[in-house]
Amino acid sequence: MKKRNLFIAGLPLLAMAGSIASCSGNNVDIAMISDIGRIDDGSFNQFTYEGVKQYGDEAKLKYGYYVPNEDTEQSRLDGINTYIRRGAKVVVLTGYKFEDLVPDLMKKHPNVGFLLIDGSVANSDKNVYSMAYKEQEAGYLAGYAVGLDQKYTKFGFLGGMAVPAVERFGFGFVSGLSDALKELNDAGTETKFELQYNYTNSFASGDTEKSLASAMYTAGAEVIFSCGGAICESVYAAASAAGVSNHKIIGVDVDQYNQHTDAYITSAEKKLQSSTHDALKSFFDNNKAWPSDKAGKNATLDSKGNYVGLPTEGNSWTFTKFTKDKYNEIYKKLQNDADYTKITTTSDGVRVVSGKTIDTQYFNKIIYGTNATGEKANVPVAAK
Repeated sequence: MKKRNLFIAGLPLLAMAGSIASCSGNNVDIAMISDIGRIDDGSFNQFTYEGVKQYGDEAKLKYGYYVPNEDTEQSRLDGINTYIRRGAKVVVLTGYKFEDLVPDLMKKHPNVGFLLIDGSVANSDKNVYSMAYKEQEAGYLAGYAVGLDQKYTKFGFLGGMAVPAVERFGFGFVSGLSDALKELNDAGTETKFELQYNYTNSFASGDTEKSLASAMYTAGAEVIFSCGGAICESVYAAASAAGVSNHKIIGVDVDQYNQHTDAYITSAEKKLQSSTHDALKSFFDNNKAWPSDKAGKNATLDSKGNYVGLPTEGNSWTFTKFTKDKYNEIYKKLQNDADYTKITTTSDGVRVVSGKTIDTQYFNKIIYGTNATGEKANVPVAAK
């Protein structure tokens, strides 16, 4: 049997590398079970766990996490069941791949709370609370900002796996670029953008991911929106090899500027740490049960609750022509128009962002790439 990584807060480093059995006898109050990837990915997994840690430390509770080595339901269940046996009062599940597991888990464990992040479950019992985000709003703001700032005209979107959250980031990004282009040209600034759009089919970092990013830079991309957990490491390696003075990165999920201040120009954020912390606090404040506004509910966290956006404080704000006043203006527009960045699917299967027309007439070209397994990237927008 292959070893799977099971990590409990407070254990010495050597114990953290063992199999499930090596960590027996360690009880926890809060458990986080991640999908594939790494806990220190500098993105989704890491900052969800930072929310677990933040609340756990505040409330003086024990917490831990589990990262499966295998992308299977059984691997995910191993971690869930292990922590439930060890007394977890609430289990945090990160990613849409847990959606199929929740209906059975909520019935088998009615006294355990489940927090599903980046997913939803129909007809949930009261011990389940699901949180998804309007990633398209964060992606839109990133595309709009880098487009209107007028430093760059050639962009790449490199997603990890083509899962709903990553797709929403991508759709929003292209939509934001499109609106920035239209605004510039309507104001008399003749501008054309180029866009390359692809997926790595992985949330890992490695030579394959670096090669795909390098290919984008070689083909002319000045900025890549790195949208897939640990692939950011490969994108940075590619940017460094090409020269970070002319090859930049947009981060995802969290403010990644301080990871590589020479490369990141902004990040499309969703407030993973604060939203995870706040949800856990509501659970324990309500006597270890979800309160009525969360019990059995599927929430969509968006600009209205300030749960998505761009980092605006300190050195993370690198824009010059795109001002904070302009950012606040477009942010209010998102808050006031529920359909502004709503994703819909047309009858022919093309996904589009509704609420406005996505106009591609100002793009010189849009190239939809092919990942390492030969799969063609999904078309993110429909031309006018």
